[in-house]
Amino acid sequence: MQKVDVVAALGQSKLLLPVRIKGALAANDRLKFALTALQAAAAHAADGSAPLADLRRDYAAAHANAPWMLMMQEAAWSEGGKLHLPDLPRLGKLLGDDIRLMARPLEGSADAAHLALLARADHWCDWLDRLNAGVLDDAQMVALTGGRRGEDDTFHILVMDLHKSLNRMAADVSDDTVDGAHVWQLDAGDRPRVTAFMRGLNRTRKLKFDHPGLDTAATRDGARLLIQNDIGTNDAHVLVIQMEGLSITLTYSDLHERRFAFFQELLSEIGAQWSGVGARRSAGLNAGADYVVGTARFDCADLGAADAVLEGLGARIVFLIDWNRTRKRLNRLVAKPLSVAVLTEAAHREAGHMGWLMAGAEQLVFDAMEALSPDHFRVGDRLDGVLGEAEARDFLTEALVLSSNAMQAGQTAALVADQIRLLLSRHVGRHRDEFALLGEHAAFCQALAEGIRDALAHGHETDVKAARKLSERAKVWERKADHLVMRLRDQAAGNARWLPFLR
Repeated sequence: MQKVDVVAALGQSKLLLPVRIKGALAANDRLKFALTALQAAAAHAADGSAPLADLRRDYAAAHANAPWMLMMQEAAWSEGGKLHLPDLPRLGKLLGDDIRLMARPLEGSADAAHLALLARADHWCDWLDRLNAGVLDDAQMVALTGGRRGEDDTFHILVMDLHKSLNRMAADVSDDTVDGAHVWQLDAGDRPRVTAFMRGLNRTRKLKFDHPGLDTAATRDGARLLIQNDIGTNDAHVLVIQMEGLSITLTYSDLHERRFAFFQELLSEIGAQWSGVGARRSAGLNAGADYVVGTARFDCADLGAADAVLEGLGARIVFLIDWNRTRKRLNRLVAKPLSVAVLTEAAHREAGHMGWLMAGAEQLVFDAMEALSPDHFRVGDRLDGVLGEAEARDFLTEALVLSSNAMQAGQTAALVADQIRLLLSRHVGRHRDEFALLGEHAAFCQALAEGIRDALAHGHETDVKAARKLSERAKVWERKADHLVMRLRDQAAGNARWLPFLR
């Protein structure tokens, strides 16, 4: 009889929960890998010339005991709009067994949400039992792997919903905390590792302000220490960190390619070696668009190095919260690559972007631009178009840092807006010489236009002498204006900050 069954026979359901939750979380890892392997097989069957995705590290990280799943890509083929998969019966049984394990901690609960999840699990187990041997059509593939909410339920959505529910249950059954992390059944050597992770997490936690997320749970599962962090409300944003010996692994998936690249860079800075990045993307998630997956691995020299990695990991998670929303707001001010550069530098300074969002985001900058003289900004101007890329990046980075510090200090949004205006004024002041040349050029253009207007108004077009005089004067002004343009070009050749003034 299994240990879980012994506990159940004794009627101690409360004692049973931690064991069941631990088993359910392990099943979640296996299910995610199984769906990944299925999607990789479908992708290769659709395009046999594409290279096979290397899933070995993901397989090892999931602690799956089904080596045949690593062969599914080679064995799969597509015909008549259907995926032929010889191992589909085995895959269906594995999916059914593990979804039952994921749902098992909810059994006996009177909670309506738990009952609904159990009913969905029963439905999908029946659905899997009815699969045709060896063949999946497009609708069945979407039913298994789709992640779009608001439409029909899918197996993958159920996995995500069960995972969320397990996170909450794990916090409820925990009888201990380590610096805010809910923990249970840790070994003596695990607590310093959790402490290191929470040291980093708590150092930057304040940067999320009142946004939900960053709840952490930790437990030991055999040879592995598991640390799980719920980043926020997004389904794809639950991170599970595994530590076994001196190796730390994290499989990260993201619906947004740019955010994945951002987090990939942040973790690479603390020694992450990435594998399988972008090797498998599939429709059915992210409203039918692609998503990105990769595994980060840290091989540490000793426990001190492992603690440094865990602390660095914990400190960087907060910067994922509302990252894409902030990037889109920054895109209204500067080009897309600059937006990412600003967010990256704000993360490096451990200031983040949530304070800027709370204080007014891009409207802060638009108001500051409007408050300056029209000689500097006109309606429709973008920051990088006027200040240049480097100056615009520096200004926005400082604006994010300033906003974060001000909002943490309890300052009002109005006071932050005043400080942003002063900050922009200082940055524009660095371009005093450029704007002076532009103003001089504009003055020649205006004088020429006024001269022509006055000549026409007074009928000078018939006065040969007056027309010749105006023509000679216009040639002088034109020549001087051209010299100003040439001067700007010379300046731009030696200093990139002048380039925007030539556009």
